Amino acid sequence: MSRYAWRVVVALVPLVIAAVAQEATPVKAAVKAAVTAAWLAVGALAVAAWLHRHRRSPVGTRWPAPFTWAAGAAVVQGNPWIVAAAAVCGWVLTGRDPAPVDATSGPTPDAPRLTLRGGQRAMWYRTAYTPYVFATTALLAVAAAAALATPGLGVVGVLGVAAAIGAALQSRVAVRVGDQGVTVTQPLLRRTVLALPLRHIEQAYVEYSSPLADYGLVADGPVFGWRSRSTGPVLRLRLADRRDCVLTVDDATTAAALVNTCLDRLRTPEDDPC
Repeated sequence: MSRYAWRVVVALVPLVIAAVAQEATPVKAAVKAAVTAAWLAVGALAVAAWLHRHRRSPVGTRWPAPFTWAAGAAVVQGNPWIVAAAAVCGWVLTGRDPAPVDATSGPTPDAPRLTLRGGQRAMWYRTAYTPYVFATTALLAVAAAAALATPGLGVVGVLGVAAAIGAALQSRVAVRVGDQGVTVTQPLLRRTVLALPLRHIEQAYVEYSSPLADYGLVADGPVFGWRSRSTGPVLRLRLADRRDCVLTVDDATTAAALVNTCLDRLRTPEDDPC
């Protein structure tokens, strides 16, 4: 059984057991049991749809299990300690995430490349801002100020200020391309949000429309990365596990060319690293 199939079974089994237990419990009213079973069926369908959509994402296929096990335990037993223990069991039973796949093929001959002399090394670095996050920060700040000025809403105002600060700190990222691969960091938080070693990348190329629907960091799914704007150049990295990382940054053409050049050097032992 594949890892994906196992995680589907682990996520759905507790909901099925809970539905069966409802039907077999004599102390429950028939109508209430039927309604609960119907909600469990809806939940099972939603979880199945989620798992199918995220079937190529290790993170996406792992997270539903703790929630379904907790929900099943809550329906059957209701004891909070048992619910918590069930959630932990669901997390453990999903198993470890698979190790990242190493690429077995490299960039195609027509992929963009840089011309570097023997022994010459290069590094590409850009920062990107998200206007959408700036707008969100401004709205949160206005809402927080209004809450702080309203009697009885001081706690809400403080939470709003914290949310605005958190959004502002995540509005800027730095993208670095070099011999270690592609790294995306949040400088204000000193946090690395994405790190893709060269050995996991097959090819880099440039697009001019982002396939991501959301703005900011999208860390999960068959297509993930960072979207800072709706139009403009996009650095797209095809990974060995058939997922794509997309980053909306200026001068994406140079970044893609450097990635492909580094990949060529990685697969040619006599060449120096980038």
